[in-house]
Amino acid sequence: MSVFTLPAALKVILDEAFAGSTANVIVIPEGCTTIGSRAFAGCTDLLEITIPASVTEIAADAFSGCYGVTVISPSVSAAQAMAEANGFVWQAM
Repeated sequence: MSVFTLPAALKVILDEAFAGSTANVIVIPEGCTTIGSRAFAGCTDLLEITIPASVTEIAADAFSGCYGVTVISPSVSAAQAMAEANGFVWQAM
């Protein structure tokens, strides 16, 4: 299983930044605020992503082409709303 922890200094995940990645688990650092359009599109191997409360903007198509993903985040967060809107499993941090 491949785990990809993004750098602590990361503030914005740009459009299509990780599109097509083969990572199974991705951890976004606290302090990141934005996930851009199609940032993780087509990541068909993605099983789990941890998104902190600091992420307040997630593009509607950030995870297009991803299926069966578990989103781990604080409750009442942008990540929880995104998970529910996309039919992903949501788990409290």
